[in-house]
Amino acid sequence: MKKVLSIILIAVICLSLFSCDTDNKDPQASSSSNVSTESETITSIETVTETDATTVTDMTNNTETTETETTTEIEDSKVMEYVDFIVEVPEGREPIILQLTDPQIIDSSKSRTEDRLGSTHKDYWATDKKEERCYGYLREIITNTSPDLIIITGDIIYGEFDDDGDNMIEFVKFMESFNIPWAPVFGNHDNESKMGVDWQSEQFENAEHCLFLQRELTGNGNYTVGIEQGGRLTRVFFMLDSNGCGNISAESLANGHTVSYVGFGKDQIDWYTDTAKKITNVSPKTRFSA
Repeated sequence: MKKVLSIILIAVICLSLFSCDTDNKDPQASSSSNVSTESETITSIETVTETDATTVTDMTNNTETTETETTTEIEDSKVMEYVDFIVEVPEGREPIILQLTDPQIIDSSKSRTEDRLGSTHKDYWATDKKEERCYGYLREIITNTSPDLIIITGDIIYGEFDDDGDNMIEFVKFMESFNIPWAPVFGNHDNESKMGVDWQSEQFENAEHCLFLQRELTGNGNYTVGIEQGGRLTRVFFMLDSNGCGNISAESLANGHTVSYVGFGKDQIDWYTDTAKKITNVSPKTRFSA
């Protein structure tokens, strides 16, 4: 008897609120036309078909045996050691994964230089406009979808305008207010802040509902998040920093594994490949997104 498990992705592009490039652009035009590809997690609507009786490999003697669903759940329990975070979703319904990308929060009052923004842009990205330009939209979509997990794929803040870290702290408090697990990765503007990526990573790691792990691989925040239903691991998200920033701060570079080039490091690829193989060996029907 087949069971059908589905995962729904709702992707929200918030880049229209705050442009990556603040130079020589009309703010109204930037609110409707800019789309980023710099980060990090690509997911899709997929349907996974599973059977009650599963053929698995006995890990102790390498013999093929036909196991019941109960044994499959036992096998799945072994895979948890390869997953950094687990989000439990009740059986009998589809998990809802909400993806937010590129809010790029800018506070024009925190510009490093007086002439960084023109007068029009200063008003458009004024401190008191953040609710109207960004947080209001995020609050509406999160409330309307009630997701099981929120994935945020980079450029959370425009680091050049957050040298004191206030925008990052504000954003973390905002996300924590929903009491929903959320998993962020870095874009190519977050690490411009003079607070540095290690401090930013610490804000994520210390937040109660934030799923984030700062591995000493190339980039920052390479980790896994699994979806578990009825004791079975159905999906694993690999959260990878794709790197790249031409204006990265010295404070971010100080940890030795933050890089300015675009793309994944060999150590990131090796970690992904090795972890995926280990999960597949124990739970061959677990699906991956990276």
